[in-house]
Amino acid sequence: MKYNRMKKFSIREISAVDNPAQGEGARVAIMKRADLEKKHALLDPMDGHTHTLSYISDDTKGESSFNGNNDDQHHSHPWIHGMNGELIVGHTNGHTHRVGFFSKQGDSTPVADATNPTEENTMNEEEFNKKLEEIQKQLDETAARADKSELVAKMTDVQKAHYATLEGDDAKSFLESDTKDAVIAKANEADPVVGEFEGKEIRKSDDPTGVLTALLEKAKHDKKKADKDEDDKKKFAFEAKKAELEKRVATGDYKNLPGTDEMKAEMLKALDSIEDESTREAAHAALVAKNKELEGAFTEVGTAIAPDPITKSTFDKIADIRDEILRGQPELTKSAAYVLAIESKEGLELYAELQAAPEVN
Repeated sequence: MKYNRMKKFSIREISAVDNPAQGEGARVAIMKRADLEKKHALLDPMDGHTHTLSYISDDTKGESSFNGNNDDQHHSHPWIHGMNGELIVGHTNGHTHRVGFFSKQGDSTPVADATNPTEENTMNEEEFNKKLEEIQKQLDETAARADKSELVAKMTDVQKAHYATLEGDDAKSFLESDTKDAVIAKANEADPVVGEFEGKEIRKSDDPTGVLTALLEKAKHDKKKADKDEDDKKKFAFEAKKAELEKRVATGDYKNLPGTDEMKAEMLKALDSIEDESTREAAHAALVAKNKELEGAFTEVGTAIAPDPITKSTFDKIADIRDEILRGQPELTKSAAYVLAIESKEGLELYAELQAAPEVN
């Protein structure tokens, strides 16, 4: 047989495909691949739809069939073969699918599960339907949990607190109610607050025997009585101090000092509050000395003798300083204001004036 030897030629196109095809202008099939067995996988349902995968064993990646409930959701999923031969389905439109089972082309008998190629899948139609029911149940439970979370998120803090106390059908009924505040109000009427402990409300249901409520009432009564006893004690001490001051004002040590008895009593109270003992005693001694100096001013010799005008105006000036301090600091007592008045620069000068005033004969 005689052969023609081609010494010069050029290759313009090569077809290397699963199913050999010659493009336009191709005269010879240079490479041809044998037709391999194709398999199909069915994905589990999700959001009311599923997909199929078609592939041959050598394929490493691909796309699922398109599906969806409407045009906006029409989509497919990318997939790849994992390191161990398992099918891994990617996310699209915020979800993915598990691989249910797959079979060879033209073979209605299920074979190995794509998620575990080494395990035989003997699922019949009844088992398959049961599996679908389980999947649907899981989907329903997931949707219910999502709905519940959404409803709880919309509640106020008061509604959430009440919901946390409910169980079973009561919790479900409250969750689905459109009048949650009315339900809470009705529940509160049936279970009123009977007391308070450490800032927390005690309701009737918390104390079915009434023992805790009785103890709380007793504690409340005891505290009220203790507060009253403390107030009475302070009032008694105040009245006793007031009586003591009035008695001291009326004695010979202070009776000749100018001013009202109330003013002199407040001044004595202010002097008594001076912490330094030597200063306190010196202040009282100065008043006693001044009282003695003024003693002669009230003795009639011939015509009436007017009181020492310098001494009177000095006390009035100290009282004016006190009143001004009280206007600026109304929370102070008169005694405290007297102390500040006497300790002020002008008060010290007036106090020195009192000490330097001439003795009245």
